[in-house]
Amino acid sequence: MRILAFTIGPHYLGLPAEYISSVGRREAAPAGTEPAGVKEYDLPQAFGVKDGPADRVINCAWNGRDIRLLVNRIVGLVDLDDQTLGVWPAILKEIPQFYALGMTDSQMYLLLDLSQIETLGAAG
Repeated sequence: MRILAFTIGPHYLGLPAEYISSVGRREAAPAGTEPAGVKEYDLPQAFGVKDGPADRVINCAWNGRDIRLLVNRIVGLVDLDDQTLGVWPAILKEIPQFYALGMTDSQMYLLLDLSQIETLGAAG
């Protein structure tokens, strides 16, 4: 599975690459001026992680909607061996925003579940 890896604070997260339309820096536009119909989610703020500016943007397409995720850093594309994917542990079921753990030789990634993104509340 190929993911786009990114960070919020010291935490490494990932999204399946198939949902990503583009990545980049957040432009200096006032909050709330994103294009009509696009929901923006500030992931560090939503998860209570304060570690630098969330000035990187991941543009995603999910269920016919456009979503912008604000993150601290874009790591890049990472290929995860399907054998290293672990289902989200039942003990962590109270954190529905993730669905799996992915690992490489040197890093573990929490895989973000876009179907649960609205539980975070939009930024702005």
